[in-house]
Amino acid sequence: MKIYSALLLAGTALFFTHPALATVCRNSNGTPTDIFYDLSDVFTSGNNRPGQVVTLPEKSGWVGVNATCPAGTTVNYTYRSYVSEVPVQSTEGNFKYLKLNDYLLGAMSITDSYSGVFYPPRNYIRMGVDYNVSQQRPFGVQDSKLVFKLKVIRPFINMVTIPRQTMFTVYVTTSTGDALSTPVYTISYSGKVEVPQNCEVNAGQVVEFDFGDIGASLFSQAGAIVKY
Repeated sequence: MKIYSALLLAGTALFFTHPALATVCRNSNGTPTDIFYDLSDVFTSGNNRPGQVVTLPEKSGWVGVNATCPAGTTVNYTYRSYVSEVPVQSTEGNFKYLKLNDYLLGAMSITDSYSGVFYPPRNYIRMGVDYNVSQQRPFGVQDSKLVFKLKVIRPFINMVTIPRQTMFTVYVTTSTGDALSTPVYTISYSGKVEVPQNCEVNAGQVVEFDFGDIGASLFSQAGAIVKY
């Protein structure tokens, strides 16, 4: 009897000292959704200058992503993590700028219906309650109002191809100790940037051209081609 009581007490203690089973959730469609930005028509001769910040049109609607948590999930809230493979270069206001390539830094803000506005990269942000979480049913990842800022660090010359790259990978978990192993959605960008180049000459300024050994007699009239 004493042995049985001891085992019962040990089992009860084990139950209360261990938290609910932590789980990693996945995209309900089976594959991560990609939120894509095309940078091809963003830059002009007016904003193609070092230090210039360009804000892309806001993706104001819901990102349209649903997640599902696996069997064994006992809570009805989740955490989201926004992970980047590159470090933060600078912070301006709350925006955290990442180096996207040799020409651009990029930063973003996202709004969640429960947590409000936040600025990735950031891990394990507590989100609201949805009773589908513990029922293994799809629930909405309530991200919207994506604001994407680009800062020029080197002007584009001629045509520059920006290969498709992932800026953030988003994970959904049920605790802050879960591994970030199963992406639910990603945020990516690419484009072909071709910016018109301006050459300005101030009024009254003398511009000299060295024609080397070409003799004056070879020019028959203004605007004519050189005769050989």
